[in-house]
Amino acid sequence: MGGVVSVRIFGHYVSLPLLLLMLAEAAIHVGAVYLAGTLRFLDINFVIYSSSGETGWLVPRALLYALVMLGVMTAFGLYGSALHKNDREYQVRFLASFPAGALAMVIIFYVIPASFLGRGIMALSFLFSLILTVLARVVFFRIVGGEALKRRVLVLGKRIPRGRGRSALEQARLARGIPSGRVRTVR
Repeated sequence: MGGVVSVRIFGHYVSLPLLLLMLAEAAIHVGAVYLAGTLRFLDINFVIYSSSGETGWLVPRALLYALVMLGVMTAFGLYGSALHKNDREYQVRFLASFPAGALAMVIIFYVIPASFLGRGIMALSFLFSLILTVLARVVFFRIVGGEALKRRVLVLGKRIPRGRGRSALEQARLARGIPSGRVRTVR
């Protein structure tokens, strides 16, 4: 059984496959903004104007969009080790993260007017982000599989021989009438 490499980020261990998924999805979100702008204006060299009429850079806006979406998806638990793509709860959380991300972006647009992208670009960005993120996660689960994401626990200690003492778990099992240890079957 091969181990999964973990990377320590801000004092927390994150598995390398999940970190790569997060980076791939960040690139997808940034690319979705550019793709949405290109299709909205039918020009690859489109310009975005702020509310004051000044031209603005698209890169910081696309990075802000990606950061907000990654933050919302992390808050919804989509980068945890208990990730199962066939679980209905996961699917609901995944789909609910996009409207929550849209709401967060609307609030940011209100607070920071210079970050405004426009309704058309935002709608297309969310659509492309959703489609491309679904495709990325399908590929991710095919390559990595669910086994690599499961938590691994290492219990250190010494086994106490039978009769010298029982663990709290064994005592609780015996109190409920559940046998512990080896069970002999009699024919």
